[in-house]
Amino acid sequence: MNIRKEVLLVMPNDACDWQEWPVPPIGIPYVSAYMKKQGISVHCLNLCLCDDPMKILEHTIRQKQIDIVATGDLVVNYLAVKEIVDCAKRVSPHIVTIIGGGLVTHSPEEAMQLIPNADYGVIGEGEETDSELVLTLEAGGDPAHVAGIIYRGEDALLHRTAPRAAIEDLDALPWPDYEGFHYFEVARRFSGNKRLATTLTTSRSCPFQCTFCSTSGGEKKYRQRSLDSIFAELEYLVNRYHVQEIFLNDELFAVDATRLHQFCQRIAPFHLRWFVFLRLGKHIQMELLQEMYSAGCETVFYGLESASNTILKSMKKGTTEEEMLRVLEITKEAGINVRGNFIFGDTQETLETAEYTMNWVENHADLLENAMFSPIRLYPGSELYLRAVRSGKISDTVQFIQDQCPLVNPSEQMDDETYQILVNEKVPSFAARFKRKIVLQSKERLKEKIIPEPKDRSYIYTFCCQQCGKEVVEHLYPKSMSENYHMECPHCGHRYLLHPGIVMLQQYEWEIFSQISKNGCIIWGLGEHAQELYYNNIYFRDAAGLILLDSNLWKQKMGFHGKKVMSPEILPELGCRKVFCLTADGTCLTIQNLLEGMSVKAVKFYEILFED
Repeated sequence: MNIRKEVLLVMPNDACDWQEWPVPPIGIPYVSAYMKKQGISVHCLNLCLCDDPMKILEHTIRQKQIDIVATGDLVVNYLAVKEIVDCAKRVSPHIVTIIGGGLVTHSPEEAMQLIPNADYGVIGEGEETDSELVLTLEAGGDPAHVAGIIYRGEDALLHRTAPRAAIEDLDALPWPDYEGFHYFEVARRFSGNKRLATTLTTSRSCPFQCTFCSTSGGEKKYRQRSLDSIFAELEYLVNRYHVQEIFLNDELFAVDATRLHQFCQRIAPFHLRWFVFLRLGKHIQMELLQEMYSAGCETVFYGLESASNTILKSMKKGTTEEEMLRVLEITKEAGINVRGNFIFGDTQETLETAEYTMNWVENHADLLENAMFSPIRLYPGSELYLRAVRSGKISDTVQFIQDQCPLVNPSEQMDDETYQILVNEKVPSFAARFKRKIVLQSKERLKEKIIPEPKDRSYIYTFCCQQCGKEVVEHLYPKSMSENYHMECPHCGHRYLLHPGIVMLQQYEWEIFSQISKNGCIIWGLGEHAQELYYNNIYFRDAAGLILLDSNLWKQKMGFHGKKVMSPEILPELGCRKVFCLTADGTCLTIQNLLEGMSVKAVKFYEILFED
């Protein structure tokens, strides 16, 4: 006898990365759409829209009389998943809890150990597995017959079922449940004055085996949707929601020129802007790039990783320095913005190969609109992670995730001391210098200026458009002062990637330092802004009276350039001191919650000039 279950799918409130393309993740909406198609009673909750997420979650569970709560996220966000599951069990111990996403796919046993209140874990793609599991539970069946899960048996032990094959026909999947998760309400909330953007998934997985990728250590199959399916959804998004920008977030959008040519021909009439991930290769030619530009392609993100052929070969990238230079030059010439990512610490990395890459980037900075630099992290599922586990460099896989995947030295050429010099000194120092160079070039080229407007606590941001020569004036508020900010000229439509937060940091860093040095203060957030101050302002390095906080466990363990780093949890114990938040708006909210009822002022670094 079937007993209908009420299912609640929950999107964690930290699942969204709000940079220049503010779009929520698409995986859970895909699962929701598929389950609804199977006739399952599904309710959706997007915690990104909630000021008090757990209170709203508890209320929803009670109001909807929920029987099953399902959620998921990446391995680095396991705490968000745990919080949701624990909250559900507090409401009712009888609620069935299901977790999924990259966390479970790449670390099933570890995920279930870290989240003891999870009853089931979904390994791999969730549409078919979640649906079959729920229908089995409704029918009172045995979950052991559901492929692709891990679950707690009546013996309290963990049991894994047979693996589930990848979904072959992506066209057969229903489009994501945009309405259920108020997808575009979230996008509009965080997009500010930017054009409305959405994610569009056109393929799954990747046919390559880069050693650092979380899918390189296991079997996978690259699958693509047909262009007919893609453009039917695109037409719906444009007509229904008036979407203006498309973020093609596939691991790899295309492996040949034919698909790109056909895509360009079909998207051109929509007059949209789009951002795509591509792989360096011989199929990237000037004619193709010019066609992409004419069809609305604004930015291409290439996985560059290194400029050393030795390191690229070791990473199994299948690319070369020579090919990288050729592709970047013609992409820039075609008018398309180029983004890239460089990672350091491969098994064959040395200080010499790392410095070769840094020098290469510095010599070719004009080819990159923006670039990111970071140490390689050994995420579960990757070949490098599996090697580290086998060699004993990662001895406790559960603790490794609990510690938020801290840096591990994968290099066979550098001892730990040399590795620490690379990741704690050379890479962040170069990243800060490169960022400052890019911003200074932009300020000089565009004549950027930021002037405080105390009346409404905003900033007047002006620059001169290189395309038409006219001045652009825009009001920005603190919440809009993110590191990367896309602005377009209202006169000619030309678009720029600007960095108002760092421009502000540079423009007023002496005033900031004077505030820091007066009576001592607390710095919360030791990311790029803190690195920018450290490497480009000697007085910040030597300032006394600084208390440094960061929620990252690895930073707490390693410190910040020889200075102790403490957990934000001690904030209420520190008394009445000024707190400068150098991170995202979400952290400011966390500060306000921690300091509720205390006489401590928390401000972002670019709010200093607005103090009463």
